[in-house]
Amino acid sequence: MFRICKKISAAALLLTLFSGYAMATPTLQPSGPIGQKPLLVIRFNTQHLYYEHALRLAVDSTQKAKPDAEYTVISYTPAETGDSRTSANAEENLHAVAQAIENLGVKPSRIHTASQNASAVASQEIDIFVK
Repeated sequence: MFRICKKISAAALLLTLFSGYAMATPTLQPSGPIGQKPLLVIRFNTQHLYYEHALRLAVDSTQKAKPDAEYTVISYTPAETGDSRTSANAEENLHAVAQAIENLGVKPSRIHTASQNASAVASQEIDIFVK
């Protein structure tokens, strides 16, 4: 798992350096189910967010290492945001990420989604965990 994250981090760093747009970047920060570290963190804090390439790298590497992997996709939204539009956008983003994982060849039965409010986030964040 560490090798996968290390390779993805290097690729994401290069993509971030050579792109004028915000990119999703993998992280090794602890959070999520039972203190697991996320495979990928996508922060929706800018208008133009291109996470598909980083997601493809993460899922492809994981599928090669563990073909029967299960993905838990958790959307965290700021606790103080009670706006229905923000909630609707967060739900759309969550389903778009889950659909993107499915489009990469992962069976829908291996993708699990959840939503939570979190005081520690300033904007919506989607963390992807692997079992």
